[in-house]
Amino acid sequence: MKIYIIGAAGSGKTTLARQISDILKTPYTDLDEIFWDNQNDSFGIKRDELIRNEMYRSVLIQETWIVEGAYLSWPSEGFKHADKLLFLDFKKRILNYRIIRRFIKRKTGFEDCKKRETVGSIIKLLKWNKNQALKMKEYFDSEEENFPNLNRLASNREIRKFLKDITVIKNNSFDRNCT
Repeated sequence: MKIYIIGAAGSGKTTLARQISDILKTPYTDLDEIFWDNQNDSFGIKRDELIRNEMYRSVLIQETWIVEGAYLSWPSEGFKHADKLLFLDFKKRILNYRIIRRFIKRKTGFEDCKKRETVGSIIKLLKWNKNQALKMKEYFDSEEENFPNLNRLASNREIRKFLKDITVIKNNSFDRNCT
């Protein structure tokens, strides 16, 4: 199964990708790890576009994958290749709360992170995220008919239901393969 998860920062993309990955026993790809050069000494350095695109294509050619990210344009090829396109459509106040909570957890050592975030970078992220969340909503509102694989998830309850459905699909697939 090929699953693409898109949503603004703080929508729960990585958490959901981990959960689906555990259920389906399929690794997931965080597009931030492809887009940003986290090996660089400075924070916020973009990876070379050719290298980034090659890394992304190497994921999409796999038989199964889970991809998660907050980008609309450069990785949009994955939208049409996905069996399930999940748009996490949460309210701005929830996104902001989660971003700030995550930053505090990382700075106090309660959550591991390779990223070198600063207060300034979080402020920039909050501003960018407001715009990005609106762009995503407008995009999927206008393009919804072009994506029969689109599932819009706007609450934790809807995410739990999706995870339950994926578990049922996985179990039914396993049962068919064993008989």
